[in-house]
Amino acid sequence: MSLLQRTQSALIFLAFFFLIAAAGFSPMTARGQNENLLLNGDFEEGFAAWNGEPALQVAAGWTPFWVITGLDIPENDRGARPEFMASDSPKSPFARAYTGQRAQLWHTKFSTAFAGVYQKVPVTPDSTLRLSAWTFAWSSEGNDPGRSQNGAWARQRIGIDPTGGTDPSSPNVAWSMPTQYLDSWGRISVETRAQSDHVTVFLSAYPNRHLPQNDVYFDQAELILVSFGLPTPASGGAPLIAPTIDPLLTGLVTGQGVAPGVQGIAFGGAQAAGSERLPEPGGAGMTSWLILLTLLIGACLLAIPTFREKFSRLLARGLAQIHSKIAP
Repeated sequence: MSLLQRTQSALIFLAFFFLIAAAGFSPMTARGQNENLLLNGDFEEGFAAWNGEPALQVAAGWTPFWVITGLDIPENDRGARPEFMASDSPKSPFARAYTGQRAQLWHTKFSTAFAGVYQKVPVTPDSTLRLSAWTFAWSSEGNDPGRSQNGAWARQRIGIDPTGGTDPSSPNVAWSMPTQYLDSWGRISVETRAQSDHVTVFLSAYPNRHLPQNDVYFDQAELILVSFGLPTPASGGAPLIAPTIDPLLTGLVTGQGVAPGVQGIAFGGAQAAGSERLPEPGGAGMTSWLILLTLLIGACLLAIPTFREKFSRLLARGLAQIHSKIAP
């Protein structure tokens, strides 16, 4: 077999090898980086009474939590357990949802609480994850569900525990900045790197005043794989944006009941007008598809006899020149 024929055979083999590799891995990577890892993140798949409690109607796949003592409310540091429900339930003051038919709602009357829902999610260790969700608050001294009158600072925020713990007071939790979306929907996001094969996501709010109406809604929660990567000693599972540094409070009530000695979270700092926003994913999946497209084009060109022959001659000539220079 001549050098030209050997070169052509090698080119065809390499083209098909890379095509098979790209077809086998690139689409999977692209799909994984756009898939929502949360169960029932749109809150459309049914609600049930958590632990048989009629006042704790929680979306399938989610668990409620609340803090009702040691609150940072000057007039009264004790709150009340919120009532959880679907936003379109008969007990809901207003059937709000960002998309679809329903959202997760919890509310207190003439009181407040640090409360929310969480979900534990299986992930690939050391992967970077982005959590986002849409939220709405109605906090009011009046009873008109269409507007908030002299509302509290709702302090809506979301977080990820990269170790898979379910304690929202844990210092491991990477929290977004507390924000305020009264009478409107807003999206908040946070990123972190997984330290375990599970992470736990939290959706929460903490109105800073005891008011007749303190209602919080969450909808369209998403946990997205941003990238795979190796952890570094400097970063570990630390958040990729700075979380708030919070004073502590006691009396955490979770799905396992009151945890003795466990401390919860009280948000600190000045009021925030909006959330700390992150850029949208950088399109790593698109890069995979571009590589695959390039390889397909190359294979098509190599299938054309004239192009293949010219390219092979050029490559063979170059290899011959290299061989003549290094040969003794």
